[in-house]
Amino acid sequence: MNTLTPAQIAEAIATLLADVAAQPTTEVAVPTDTGSVEVPRDLIIEVVAARAAEAKVKAAKERSEAALKAFLGDATVATVEGVEVFSFAPGVRVGIDTKALKAERPEVAAEFERTTDVRPLLAKPKALASLFGVA
Repeated sequence: MNTLTPAQIAEAIATLLADVAAQPTTEVAVPTDTGSVEVPRDLIIEVVAARAAEAKVKAAKERSEAALKAFLGDATVATVEGVEVFSFAPGVRVGIDTKALKAERPEVAAEFERTTDVRPLLAKPKALASLFGVA
C-alpha cells in the first residue's frame, strides 16, 4: 500500500520530470505495441519514488565525490586515521571515437557495428504529472 504523502509524490514526479528532461536517449525505439494493461496506481507511485530517490542518491554521490576530489587536490590517496580509504591516481583510458570513425571510415565502423534489442521502461512525464496533479 502507498505510504507516500501527496507532497512526496509530487516531489518524486518533479524529480522524474527533471531527470527525463536532462537525459537524452540514444536508444532507438522499435515499435512492438501489443496493447496496454491497467496497473495499480501504487505500483506507479513506487516506481516514480524509487527513480526520484535514485536521482537524489546519484546527485549526492556526485557532490560528495567532487568535494573529496577537491580536498585531495594533487594528492593521490585519501586516508582516515592513517588508513588508505580512497585512491585518486591519474591514469589513461583508451577508447574509440565512434563518431569520427563513422565519418572517416564508415565501412569499417559498419563492419563492427552491433545491434542490441532493447526494451526500456520510459516514463511519460506529462501523463504522470497530469495523473497526480503536479504542475
